[in-house]
Amino acid sequence: MKLHFLHRSLKTRITLFTLTIFLLSLWAMAYFATRVVQEDMVELLNEQQASTAHLVADKISEELQNRLDALESLSTRLDERVMAQPNALQAVLEDRVAMNQLFNGGFFVIDREGTAIASLPVAANRIGINYMDQESIATTLTEGKPTISKVVIGRALHVPVFGMIVPKRDAQGQVIGGIVGIINLTGENFLDRIMHPYAKTGGFVVVSRQQRMMVAATDKRRVMESAPAPGVNPAIDRFLDGHEGTVAFVNPRGHEVFQSVKGIPLANWYVGVQLPVAEALAPIRDMQEKMLLAAILLTLLAGGLTWWMLRRQLKPMQIAAAALRDGSATGQTTGVLPYPVQDEIGQLVGGFNGLLETLKQREQLFQLERDSTRDILATVEAMIVALDVEGRITLVNRKACEILGYREDELLGQDWFATCLPGSIDVDQVRNVFKQALAGQLGVLECYENPVRIRSGDERLIAWHNSSIRDKDGSIIGALSAGEDITERKQAEEDLRKSEERYRVITNHSPAGIFQTDAQGDCIFVNPRWCDIAGLTSDEALGQGWSQALHPDDKQAVFDGWYAATMAGLSWDWECRFVTKQGKVSWITGHAEALFDTYGNAQGYLGVIVDITERKHFEQALRESESLFRSMYENAPLPYQSLDIEGNILDANKEWLKQLGYERQEVLGRFIGDFITAESVPTLSCEFPRFKESGRVDGPVFEFKCKDGSLKFMEVNGRIGRDSAGNFVRTHCILTDVTLRKQMEDATRQHREHLEKLVAKRTQELDSAREAAETANVAKSAFLANMSHEIRTPLNAITGMAHILRRSGLTPQ
Repeated sequence: MKLHFLHRSLKTRITLFTLTIFLLSLWAMAYFATRVVQEDMVELLNEQQASTAHLVADKISEELQNRLDALESLSTRLDERVMAQPNALQAVLEDRVAMNQLFNGGFFVIDREGTAIASLPVAANRIGINYMDQESIATTLTEGKPTISKVVIGRALHVPVFGMIVPKRDAQGQVIGGIVGIINLTGENFLDRIMHPYAKTGGFVVVSRQQRMMVAATDKRRVMESAPAPGVNPAIDRFLDGHEGTVAFVNPRGHEVFQSVKGIPLANWYVGVQLPVAEALAPIRDMQEKMLLAAILLTLLAGGLTWWMLRRQLKPMQIAAAALRDGSATGQTTGVLPYPVQDEIGQLVGGFNGLLETLKQREQLFQLERDSTRDILATVEAMIVALDVEGRITLVNRKACEILGYREDELLGQDWFATCLPGSIDVDQVRNVFKQALAGQLGVLECYENPVRIRSGDERLIAWHNSSIRDKDGSIIGALSAGEDITERKQAEEDLRKSEERYRVITNHSPAGIFQTDAQGDCIFVNPRWCDIAGLTSDEALGQGWSQALHPDDKQAVFDGWYAATMAGLSWDWECRFVTKQGKVSWITGHAEALFDTYGNAQGYLGVIVDITERKHFEQALRESESLFRSMYENAPLPYQSLDIEGNILDANKEWLKQLGYERQEVLGRFIGDFITAESVPTLSCEFPRFKESGRVDGPVFEFKCKDGSLKFMEVNGRIGRDSAGNFVRTHCILTDVTLRKQMEDATRQHREHLEKLVAKRTQELDSAREAAETANVAKSAFLANMSHEIRTPLNAITGMAHILRRSGLTPQ
């Protein structure tokens, strides 16, 4: 019976129905919120990890390129003649102390056969080891291009290492060796400074796609760890095949992780950022548990409050219903019902008529106020939009129409969320938030920013200031929002942020020292490179502390120049010396520019300094070398001349001028053909183009005209001087006086011609004698033939008789 009463009770039904709606809404909202938060958090985490991977990959690429550039710089500055002198080459390497900071495993120089000929540190015992079996070194020596080696166990260090190799070329561009820098992966290196632990249990890995091997990792024990065999882990196979991005997968250790990958094309590596899924989603799990507890408590609280409120509000109705029920049961007239509101029909009608009159007067007053408000809002230079509880536009001012591109009549009555929100926003979600805000469930959203879609389809970013619209009872019946178009301001802020970030990166990684001062010349900023050059920390350099780095002999000159520049607000260039606390002296060159405000007043200075110590040493060595060369050149015992590409004389030494009898100013700039005879001009026209093409000339003889009119025969031998790009610069030729040899050759030729004439004459005489002898010989042969015939005739008879006698014997008869 009691249950039947509860089923028929309006209070019970309303309570249960309200609780049902509340529970469904609460649990749906909790489920939807946790799902949305989890998806948003995973997406944000993936973006953050991908950004981190991108930054780390860029940093590693930059560090690798810096080291290749350092090796290229050393290769360019290394004199090729030193390559043949191991002791001198070793001394050059020992002067490059800064290279040890780039290569913690040392660096060494190899010859064209791949054998180490100089090395730092010496204790590594690399000298004499042949590395030609290393693919990267063989590639550099044969193809002449920089390479980054595979990760291997170093022969000298016996630990995992990889090398960076650049070729060393001679003046003709041929590879004559290389310079190798070694990174020790087990020692402290630049990868350690980049790959710090990520979150609590996450970290970084650097993997070689070619080797399918770990190059470096936050956990150093994983260095040279091999990747799973192809097909075992498809996600890792995709990364090794070149895929980039963020995925969730089970790593070889059996842990489910989020991993973001970014490639390093310079070395064919990739950087992976790993974070266990359990750690990433731990806040979501914790929030879900808390939301479950909160939902249970809110359910109990809402049920109790609803039951108490309905019982309180329905109590007068229950009293009236009980009175009616009692009167109906007893058959008695009830009379005035005990209800606190006086609602007789007459009073109700009179009160209703009075209410209508009051409403009419209020409507007229409201219309006047509405018109006045509309005029005021039309002059406001901000968007004004009013919405009812359903999100329909009830008020919009001129500025809002201009920004949105609609007329007022096109917007009034339209659903704000469907008409003016872009497709990139979940309209239903925003509508629910709006309704919850009006219901007081989300608190007051006074200020926020969101994009709107204008009539053309473009989006504009609006900063809103909101307030609720309430009726006379204090109930919320809508919302009033004032908006400012901040699209351009946001873009400017973003551009400014990017500009500041670029400036920070440039100053922190600039190879030049950068500093900034205030209007009085006191230092307010220095970058790391400035500190490296000056040997001071950034704090020590502030104010006038930077002057501690000045060489005592240069201080006054720098102070005077700096004071003059700051007083005049002009730019300033200077050279001076810095001395570190350890006594190291370095030459620097600097330039500073004044910074002005919008009114043209100097606000300070921004300047750069560059370490030119090596250039100074090189210039000094160059001056000494040029002085030695000039001395050798001027005092050479043989004539020397240098021509430009057109054949004009650029230089000639004393011996050349002495032998031909000219002064230097008489020959410089003149064509060489002016100093040879007409007979030698064809030889010059033939030999000089051939000389420029082949790069050498060997032995042609020209007849030179001396200033006194005499002639000299000069044999020319020389080579072409070219720049680093192989372009013609000048000739270098040595002349040899062969006049005496030429005269001897002419005398020999004349004597030979005379002998040839004598031989020809004697030959003719011998031919005549031979013909006479042949005639006599013919006559002799004829005479002997006749004589032989005349003698043989009587002898034949005598021979016959002797034969007969020999056969028959001699008789008395």
